[in-house]
Amino acid sequence: MEVLLGASNDMGTGVKDDQTYENLVENRLNTRVPDPRYSRYEILNLSVSADSILQRVLRLEQEGFQFQPDAAILSVTAVDEQVIASHIRKALIQGVELSPSYREVVQSVVRRAHVDGKMPAVMIERRLQPYFTELCQWSFQRFAQQCAQRGVRPLVMYRPAPADFSGLESAARSKMLTMARNAGLEVIDLSPAFDAVTDRSSLILATWDDHTTALGHRLLADKLYEGLVPVLFASPGTQQASRLHKP
Repeated sequence: MEVLLGASNDMGTGVKDDQTYENLVENRLNTRVPDPRYSRYEILNLSVSADSILQRVLRLEQEGFQFQPDAAILSVTAVDEQVIASHIRKALIQGVELSPSYREVVQSVVRRAHVDGKMPAVMIERRLQPYFTELCQWSFQRFAQQCAQRGVRPLVMYRPAPADFSGLESAARSKMLTMARNAGLEVIDLSPAFDAVTDRSSLILATWDDHTTALGHRLLADKLYEGLVPVLFASPGTQQASRLHKP
């Protein structure tokens, strides 16, 4: 079993359950059976809309590990640094109590940024901006450490935006993947998934809704399957560590 940790696009917002890239990959694994030693494959989707990378890793600790997965797939995107800012800003304004294991790193950033919940939202996010990278780096390191302690294989999956209207994705992608690799994490980069699509706007649900269409999920599934099978089944070390459902 693998667990997937992501946000609304990973949940499949706007498409049917059987159209999400995660379901498509799971079905393909069970149809093609890349390793005959195992009778069944499952990808448990624990993605939650608007979750920051901090929240995704925390969700793995609080919920994902109880399922004793073989691997954990952390989905990341080009906007994850901005999502962290939104997460902390909301937590400050709403007075949300942080999980003890995450409180120290977040409070350290809050102190150094000189922000509090009484400030305007725009000011909070602007002052937090210099610390985005630090929080992402900490999240990747925490993900690697927590998985290592439990014998779970940590994988970082980069999921491209269906439409990059701002033209900033390439630089942000490079930064996120560098941080993941510096934390010693294996990376599956789905960036090429949409390369053959000339009109990227055809991959979003509507001009006012940039969630991925069913076509986009199929393309992501093709690229994820292509990257996941060699990672999980090709290396001898992986085969020894795997605890997938045996016949």
